[in-house]
Amino acid sequence: FRAREIAPSAVAGAALWGTPRQVTAGLAALVRVAGAVPRCELVLRLGYPGLDLPDSLRLLELFAADVLPRLHETLTERGGTDDLRIPVL
Repeated sequence: FRAREIAPSAVAGAALWGTPRQVTAGLAALVRVAGAVPRCELVLRLGYPGLDLPDSLRLLELFAADVLPRLHETLTERGGTDDLRIPVL
């Protein structure tokens, strides 16, 4: 199986990538929109075919160390997170 190339514009509204600050901003916006939907869950994929295990683990570590705490802080500062449960590692 060989995956075909996907243009960034094809996933612009469905995928986030960039610096921890950019990903945090994108996730915060998604969480705010999803907050209006009862029982909404955010599913993340940090490993992809062709990405070595050490690189996948580094993405997970970066997400846990830099994105989740920023996301929690961002959403807490803006209020409305009483029902929001974000695990911070």
